[in-house]
This record gives sequence, C-alpha cells and structure tokens, in this order.
Amino acid sequence: MRRGIERTWTRWGAVVALIGAGALGGCLSVAQEPVTTDDTGRDGLGADAPGQDAKGDDAGQDVVENADVDGNEVADGGGGDADVMGDDALDAGPETVAEVLEDVPPDEGGEVLEDVAADAPDEVFEDVSDDGAGPDVPDDAGGPGDANDADGDVPPTCEPTGEEACNGLDDDCDGLTDEADADGCAEYFWDFDGDGYGLDEGPDGVESRCLCAPEDFWRAEVGGDCNDEEVAVHPQADEVCNQVDDDCDGKIDPPELALDAKYYFRDQDGDGWGHPTDSVLSCAPFGQYTATKTGDCCDSDADVFPGQKAWFEQQSACGSFDYDCVDGAVQELTAIGKCAALSGGLCSASPQGWESAAPACGESGQWVFDCKIALPCAPATVKKFQRCR
Repeated sequence: MRRGIERTWTRWGAVVALIGAGALGGCLSVAQEPVTTDDTGRDGLGADAPGQDAKGDDAGQDVVENADVDGNEVADGGGGDADVMGDDALDAGPETVAEVLEDVPPDEGGEVLEDVAADAPDEVFEDVSDDGAGPDVPDDAGGPGDANDADGDVPPTCEPTGEEACNGLDDDCDGLTDEADADGCAEYFWDFDGDGYGLDEGPDGVESRCLCAPEDFWRAEVGGDCNDEEVAVHPQADEVCNQVDDDCDGKIDPPELALDAKYYFRDQDGDGWGHPTDSVLSCAPFGQYTATKTGDCCDSDADVFPGQKAWFEQQSACGSFDYDCVDGAVQELTAIGKCAALSGGLCSASPQGWESAAPACGESGQWVFDCKIALPCAPATVKKFQRCR
C-alpha cells in the first residue's frame, strides 16, 4: 500500500509537469521531483527528501540529475537518465496524460488526477517547426493556420489576424502571398501596349490596383494613356501632325505643340508665294493660308513673286513694275543703237538699241533694229515699249 501511494504521487508529479508544459508552451526538459509522504527510505528521519531513497529499494540515494520525463535521452555522463518513476516508463519516450492515468488505480487518487487532467492537453508536442516558440500545436488544436503549426504546412510567421505585407510571406495564413492591397503595395495601371503608361480605367472599370509587384498587364506606374494599343501614344509622347492625339492632352494636332507644324502664309493670288507678314502656324494649309514660301510683294497679282523672270510692259495690280520683288523695277533694254558705214558702201546697226535715251518702264520709244542700205547710212527703227520687272 505504501508503495502504491508513493507511485500515485510520483505519477501526480509527472502529470503536473505535463500540464504545466502544455499550458506554458515550453518544452519538457527538467524532471519534476517525486514527492513522498512517508519514510520510504527507512532511515528513521521522517519523510524522504528529494534525492533520498524514494523508490524504497534500500539501494541508497536515488539519482535525479538529468532526469528524463519527456522521453528524450539527455547525456549525463553517468550511464543514462534517471528514472523518477521507478518503472522505466518514461525512458521509452514521452507519456501522455492518458497513459499516466491508466496506471493510477481509482482508489489511489485516480479520480482526482482525472479531474485535473480534464483541462490538460492530450498530447505532448515538441518544437517541430523549430521556431523557438515552444511546443507546437497541431492544426486541429490551434485551428487552421495556427502560428505554431506542427506539420509545417503554414509558415511560422503567419497569424490568422495578421496584416498582409509585401514581404514574400503569407502573413495572414490564407494560403496566399503578397495579395493586392497588402501593406507596402504600389499603384499599378493596366498597360496593354507596354509603353510604360496605363489606362486611367482598366478592364471591368477598375482604375488601378495596389500590388506588391507588377502582375499581368497591371504593370504601369503612371496612368493617363489614351490609346493602350499604340506604343507611340502616351502622355509624354511628342505631338506630330498625324490626326492623332499623341500626348493624350485631348487635342489633335495642336500646331503650337506639333513638331512638324509649319507656318503657312496667306497666298491671296494663288501664285505659291505668301505675304511675309501674314502667316499662321498649322499642321495643314487652310483657307488662303496655303503658301509655304514667303516674300510676295504684291499678293493680289499672280505675276508678281520673288524670282519672276518674265518682263512686263504694264504695271502690276499693285501699281508697280517690280515683278520680281527685288530692288524695285528693272528695265529690260537700256542700250543705244546706231548705224555705221562699212567699207564697200554698206551700213550696219551696231549695236541695236534705242534711237535716243531709253524710255521709262511701260513707255515707248524708237528702237534701232537695222540700217538702211543707202548713203548716207540711216537707221531703221520700230516703236517699242520698255518692259520691266
């Protein structure tokens, strides 16, 4: 009977150790000293103290150093772990509370132990996940995604109530990593053409997504694209004259921005030359602003323009004989003609020219074109108008 009572209290110490370890989440590594209530050591000194002959085998003081209550052998340099139970039960591996209770007779305190064990864990767990946080709790004990997951299928860093962050980990135990809107995410726009600029409104009306990294066509960090199927069209594109809103400013071919816009001069007479002080910047000609060449000095007369080679007897529509728009009017003919007698009674007009001074532009005069074959030599003349340009 004495031995039974002692065994009961020894088991009680193991149960307390197991319950305490389960509640605190720590690993079992230190044995609970068996407690005796009588002088089992038979030394006449009253109840045995820890380390005395608690087994009652008259073998002297029991060894308690490196006691192994969790079934894991601890090297003690002395030939093995001490068996505080006295029955080598724990040397084979960890005992559960249920296993301990099976060996406790009801009349020796088993009912009390069962009451205490009702709140104790059914198993003893080691730190399988090696996260340094004590014994692990299985999924069915701590719930799916428990922070200490013994089977290792959930990272030890996640918490079901945790906030997802952009760190490559499943922070909230939902099986997903770095989801949209995670802490530290960046705004990405839908960019189908890959020009670096996304639409302000992507598929299904979604403006943008906050992501930890680009995903599919959600890859542009800047929005504002107005044509996501044309690489050359985006907010920073150069505007050119092409009937397209290249830079997405809502304007098509604005001349003040288009790189190839031209100045078109007013060409009222349609001679291809425009007035030098009347022009507009445009991507295309319109109205009377059609000339790209300038310098017309009389835009109401198509015969007047820079580089004119023809000569004119009458004034232009502008009342001038300056048809080539260079240094005023220039006379076509200025030479003075004369007749000279040649040997043998012949005459010759050399050179041809005006009989007297050259007339003004548009005026007429006698033009010596030959000499009469008679003596004395007389000039042959014709009326001629002075032409100018």
